[in-house]
Amino acid sequence: MEEKNLTKERVTWDAKTASNYLGISYGFLLKLARQKEIPFIHVGRIYLFRKESLDIWLRNQETQAIQTESTQLYGKLRKVQE
Repeated sequence: MEEKNLTKERVTWDAKTASNYLGISYGFLLKLARQKEIPFIHVGRIYLFRKESLDIWLRNQETQAIQTESTQLYGKLRKVQE
């Protein structure tokens, strides 16, 4: 019974489904794919996306944002001329 459920679950999503999952526009997702900034599978003219890969990509984006913010908490110290 479990094997039947596994075969029914899609392994990949089309760009429309993936963009809905990520909460971004279809066009922006395709732009990210064309610029190779997001993991995808290219089959002919079709872009396919795996949920697991998108989840990892999202976590990495979040981590990068947090690291960037923490390094920008303080400005540069300058020596005051007397």
